[in-house]
Amino acid sequence: MKTKIIFCILFMLGLMQTSIAQVREDKDHYTLFKGGKPIPKKIVYVLFEASDTLKKMGDCLIFEIKKNTFTHNPKKHVFMELNIDSMENINFVSIPRLYEMEEAELKNRLDEIEAEEGFRPVPPIGHKVLKVHIVKKSDNKIYSYELDWLASVF
Repeated sequence: MKTKIIFCILFMLGLMQTSIAQVREDKDHYTLFKGGKPIPKKIVYVLFEASDTLKKMGDCLIFEIKKNTFTHNPKKHVFMELNIDSMENINFVSIPRLYEMEEAELKNRLDEIEAEEGFRPVPPIGHKVLKVHIVKKSDNKIYSYELDWLASVF
């Protein structure tokens, strides 16, 4: 019995490692398998609301929005001050819509790869296909933070 449990754990770890190794990403692109063509990330905007939390850890900012964690690292992410009028031109998405967009993007890209390459890669673990920006209002100013979408808690 212990041997079966250990085998299952090792098998699952191997699958996770394979899935993680498949996804090459840079700031603006991702791939879904080794040697795959880079796919541009879709840019999405989320509005930071009063019920959300913001913490500072070293140089990084940690945004917690609807039980999801996002990080802004000034060494790798863009930070911009926006004009108040530019808020009208931004299409904000909710967290549930963010999940829907991520799922649709992955499904479409995996279907394309399956049609072109003849196999379907394992979807990545984690949130890798969207480029998320959080927009925060503060003292009559508006700030946009480029982020990594790290984790979700259900």
